Amino acid sequence: MNEIEHAVNSINKILQTPSKHPLSYQDRSQLADILGTLISSINSNLPRKEWTRLICRQLNRLTNYNQLISSKIWIQSHEDVLYLQEETNGKQGMGRSWNHFNTMINFEKEIEHRESRFYLDIKEQKSLNQLLCEHQKFFDEYFRTRISFHSKVKVHGLIENINDLFCKTYDLKVTSISSETLKYLKKNLKCIEIEFDCTNRSFENLNSQFSTNDKSHKGDNNNLSTFLPSVEQIKINRSVEAEHITNILRYNRWIIILGDPGSAKTSLLRWITRVFAESIINGQERVALEGDDSIPVRIPILIRIGEFAMWLKQYPAKAAIDYIGEHTWDSKRYCHDDYKNVLKKLVAHGHTLILLDGLDEITDVREKREIVDLVRKFVDEYVRGPDFISAFDDRMFYGTSLDYRYHQIIETKPPSIPGGNQIIITSRIIGYQLHPLVGTFICHYAFLSMNYNETKEFMKKWLFKVDKSLFKILLNEGINLDGELVKVLSKRRYNVLKALLKNSSELLSNPSLLSLICKFTFQSFDKFNSKSRVEVYDHAVQVVLHSWKNHESKIPERVLIHFWIAVACYLHLNSPSGLIDEYDIKHLCYSTLKQQHISCDHKMLREYVCKLISLVDFNIGIFSERGLQTFGFLHLSFQDYFVAQSFVNGSPDEVAKRIVTITVHPRFHQSLLLAIGWISWKWSFDDYDMFCNLLITLSTQYSIPFGTILFFDALNDIQRLPSNSVIFIALNTLLDHPYYPSRTTYLITSLLKLHENIIIQWMQTQLKDEKRLSNFCQCLLQNAKEPNDKIQTKQKSIPSAVY
Repeated sequence: MNEIEHAVNSINKILQTPSKHPLSYQDRSQLADILGTLISSINSNLPRKEWTRLICRQLNRLTNYNQLISSKIWIQSHEDVLYLQEETNGKQGMGRSWNHFNTMINFEKEIEHRESRFYLDIKEQKSLNQLLCEHQKFFDEYFRTRISFHSKVKVHGLIENINDLFCKTYDLKVTSISSETLKYLKKNLKCIEIEFDCTNRSFENLNSQFSTNDKSHKGDNNNLSTFLPSVEQIKINRSVEAEHITNILRYNRWIIILGDPGSAKTSLLRWITRVFAESIINGQERVALEGDDSIPVRIPILIRIGEFAMWLKQYPAKAAIDYIGEHTWDSKRYCHDDYKNVLKKLVAHGHTLILLDGLDEITDVREKREIVDLVRKFVDEYVRGPDFISAFDDRMFYGTSLDYRYHQIIETKPPSIPGGNQIIITSRIIGYQLHPLVGTFICHYAFLSMNYNETKEFMKKWLFKVDKSLFKILLNEGINLDGELVKVLSKRRYNVLKALLKNSSELLSNPSLLSLICKFTFQSFDKFNSKSRVEVYDHAVQVVLHSWKNHESKIPERVLIHFWIAVACYLHLNSPSGLIDEYDIKHLCYSTLKQQHISCDHKMLREYVCKLISLVDFNIGIFSERGLQTFGFLHLSFQDYFVAQSFVNGSPDEVAKRIVTITVHPRFHQSLLLAIGWISWKWSFDDYDMFCNLLITLSTQYSIPFGTILFFDALNDIQRLPSNSVIFIALNTLLDHPYYPSRTTYLITSLLKLHENIIIQWMQTQLKDEKRLSNFCQCLLQNAKEPNDKIQTKQKSIPSAVY
């Protein structure tokens, strides 16, 4: 049956089938008009018949996807179908309807062209099962490698001293354990692996904050907000109805997931990779990520965008599809050269789930634009629906009355049905809008912070899995632990964590920070009590430095710290992947040792370099060898911490000037926040107050008050506020700023981060000037106009102030 006959039968069925909602006289009349037009076109001249066929092809597809409103879709297209009548012959001017008709015709021609080219390239499309059987040997190894790479996370440096573990923690006598057993335990306790999952993580739909037009690839995004170092450029509403990953994958083929540092973006993709690989090995055709809902299996292909960028420097003429099969994870190849084209074949036949991790890892603005363009081209050409629709095609019904009434008409085959590739891309929120990946079918989501109960569950699972892993390692050597003692200790640690959670719930909603806190609580639950992010990282560094001392290294701690700072700054500026090879790290190490006056003798310096590099893997709590002759920090947050350390040395004036010059670069935003947190924690109040005043008042070449904006962004990271006079200067800087959007975007949001007493005192003392009061009222009115879901006030309101 051809397209026209199929359409005629569909309309006849609508007209003849009783419905719960009978058609109105006008609807039936319009459907009869459409039916008559289609029937008469069957024997019409060739051009008109071709138009009819293309229109029917498109509308047949849409009614198949939206069967409950198929009659409404035909009626909505009434005017378009009337252009098929012989007598119009396209002469009714170039109005909107005629233009829309032409758009529909041209779009369907393009879809047909894509389909023809697809079958020309692959000859015959094979099912997933056919391809799995064809390359069974490869896939057996591939899936087992995926599971091996991504089934567990490593907890580094958990056990500092085996004697302490036995004597102080588990009340065992070390003398009863052989030296050979101790050697084995030291090796295996150096890094403990625990299982992980990302079930029940919540996401917010951000589609309303992104344009549906994909114009970002035509040049740099010159919107000023993309350069401002504030998270508020993309607003996250913590009170919205949460969505979960299974539903996101069921209904969206093209997905962008945004999140703050440490929000588990990489862990999410690793978990999805592992679950899909396990499902395929077990012969399942559908995957249940959470609950009872399931989605079709696809072959997971996980790629770090940073490693792709490094590979691209060696092969600048290559495209993203060329990297598949040669891609790595922590510099380890997934495939041997003999099989590298098998995954490309899977992509060509439309049976893969592409997972691109870390679009934010590209440091250079121009390079990032190039990478985003390459990803866009890959998505456009290789990640299409089985109906050959691309993420960047226009929606035919977008903005129509039908779209408003039924929310979103399904215009492409959903991924809940097998067939067609699917893609998830992750990025940090900060800096994403500089070169966003947008299109009519691309859906954006953001991680929501874990709530109190989710955080408690995370902590409980973490402690249980660590105890389980330790128990297994010790049991392998015939060492039995007292089960009751383990339960008592675990409960004590959990109670400490709960108390910490009660006082610092926002700090602990980040999985990365929460893991660190769980680790330090496990090690010394009677000592650790952090109040800010920078304290957590600093405590981690101090734990590793303590291990460094115990290792009897001749290299001083200060040298190690300066070495980490040098490496962190180098990686931040030069390495999107966060990795550095042996040659470059030795060069940095040599420079650091020389600057720290370890020796003036070149031979001795080279010996120290070899010594330090050989000891790097021992200090695996922070920085280690990630692959063969490839090194990096174990988490980007540590890299941010040491970059921050490079900012805080010097007088308040020197540090403020240094920080102000860097505020415009989104890549350094987290490091700047940590630096301000460190200053508020470690400096004297007078120096801290002077620094904040300089940060706010220093003049720059920019018209935007970046220093003031950064100060308010850092409020969640600081231990104490500066003096009220400095805070008032900061608020006045925003309020008096001549650039109107700066006032409306930042003033009220910044004000609501402060205690009510400070707000009242500022209003009473600073709003006496008529112009300033007028500006403040304008800001209030502008914020009142914003939709509720765009204003994150946490139920806090502006207090009344009596003058």
